[in-house]
Amino acid sequence: MAQLDELLNCEISGVNFVRDYFELHFDGPVLRILGEFAIRKGDSRFVEGTDFWRDALCSMIGSAPNAVSFDAMNACAIRFPGDIVLEIDLLPSARSGPETMHFMPDNGGAMRIW
Repeated sequence: MAQLDELLNCEISGVNFVRDYFELHFDGPVLRILGEFAIRKGDSRFVEGTDFWRDALCSMIGSAPNAVSFDAMNACAIRFPGDIVLEIDLLPSARSGPETMHFMPDNGGAMRIW
């Protein structure tokens, strides 16, 4: 199984904002984003600190990813219906600590860390 295929067709049930990261809850699995990211919706792009970035994340509640891809471990793109893409920068320069992203599967499997 590819690195995040468990997210495919699994709806986002909630978004949890914490001081310096956020979590996407997917009807079981949880994806924690600790580093730089962008949300692309059509021609619009939202990053942390810009207007409406939280609204863009919350608007994804009820949507399920239809594709997940990694670019040589430099970036992760999670695609949703309606031309929405969550892009996560995995490069060391894009994070303030040692990790960029955590994935907690709901099957009791080990946490995956990038």
